[in-house]
Amino acid sequence: MDEADQLMGLNFLDRLFGPLRTAAVEVAPRKLAYIKQEKGDTLRRVGLEEITAGELEELIHDKITSNYLYNLEINEQYGVTKFNIMIELPGDKPYKLVLALKYHPEHHRISLITCF
Repeated sequence: MDEADQLMGLNFLDRLFGPLRTAAVEVAPRKLAYIKQEKGDTLRRVGLEEITAGELEELIHDKITSNYLYNLEINEQYGVTKFNIMIELPGDKPYKLVLALKYHPEHHRISLITCF
């Protein structure tokens, strides 16, 4: 993934975006608990049922810096800038997991919304 391409797409949405590789990634403990409860079957299929918030933050950061961003959107109703990334996880049956992420330009921080 070319960082210039990534920045062009993000700058289209919001002039405050900086390089995502320098953004902090946050997975709140309550959000991870919710994901594990509501998306537990999906996490089991991909072998992530025991993942910690820190491990998921690292995985998200690694994928953001080397992956395309999808569904870039500013939801004006909720004041949310969001995008998706896709994570391909190896295994007997390779699986693609899509993570919906929210960007907080005022703090240069990314947080997890959900996965599917």
